Amino acid sequence: MFFDEKRRTFVVCGRQGRAHAFTAEGRHVTSFVLPAGGAEFRVRTNRWRPIRPEEFAPFRAALTPAPDGEGTGEAAGATPTAGPLA
Repeated sequence: MFFDEKRRTFVVCGRQGRAHAFTAEGRHVTSFVLPAGGAEFRVRTNRWRPIRPEEFAPFRAALTPAPDGEGTGEAAGATPTAGPLA
């Protein structure tokens, strides 16, 4: 997972070159196709940075369904990684 410094969103890289951007509150912003090497380029040019472990917990909590039904659950089970999610 990455943080987009320009758009201030969390970016989750998925299967088949897809990427998904979310706000810190867990709202899905957009999905897009990420060309091969695209994530590395954005990190190299300081547009994106890998998220830190302390940033991941609140973001994951925002996406995981709460007992009262709050949250979207879109990234439930996700783990922090600098590369594509399995």
